Amino acid sequence: MEHQDLKISIVHYSDFQRENLFTLFNEMPFIELVYNGNFVKKFQDGMYSAQTDVVFLSEKQFGKDTLDVIDELLIANPIINIVLIVDELLYPLPHILQKGIIYLLSESNLVEDVNLFFANYKRCAPYISRFFTKDLLDLILKDEPKPAEQFYLPEKTYKTLELLAKGQSYESIACTLNMTLDSVRFHIKKIYVKLGVKNKVDAVNKFYNSKIEVGVYNENRGRKKKIALET
Repeated sequence: MEHQDLKISIVHYSDFQRENLFTLFNEMPFIELVYNGNFVKKFQDGMYSAQTDVVFLSEKQFGKDTLDVIDELLIANPIINIVLIVDELLYPLPHILQKGIIYLLSESNLVEDVNLFFANYKRCAPYISRFFTKDLLDLILKDEPKPAEQFYLPEKTYKTLELLAKGQSYESIACTLNMTLDSVRFHIKKIYVKLGVKNKVDAVNKFYNSKIEVGVYNENRGRKKKIALET
């Protein structure tokens, strides 16, 4: 595959990383930059996806679930190549691969990954950053799936986790749930305790890989009893 007039778009929430990508692409004579912006909605509304061969898409998107964005982009342009740029791996790797993503770059190794991506793209070969090799091997070599862990969270805490799993910021969660930033932080801490995790990435992975319901457990004569909360 020849890199002649390869039409590239950048949809990344970070101005710093967009500038890095722009500088890289500006040095490549075979690149034509179609779109460079923060908001995927502008990219979609402007019909830029139909004009794009390859879109470099950040894992985090303002106000939208990135996995839903991938579906929407492929519906609008089934032949578009989506290169997902990952910072924290907010979504479990199997969920990403199930979307047909075969190009996965790491923000912490962006320059090298971009160059390796183009080398593989030229050969029509997939490219997944070496930073995710262990995750990929674990996925390939994993044993029979274990039963999903069961957790119960209060309603507001559950909704906080649900929005966090969709990539929303603390400020956006506070606005959506009509509560203060301190309340959001309180529920985030409660999530960590209830799920037995220490960071957002692990919490989101638990959300996707465990059975989490709205409710609490009360001890009743040595037996655990589920008490459902009103929703």
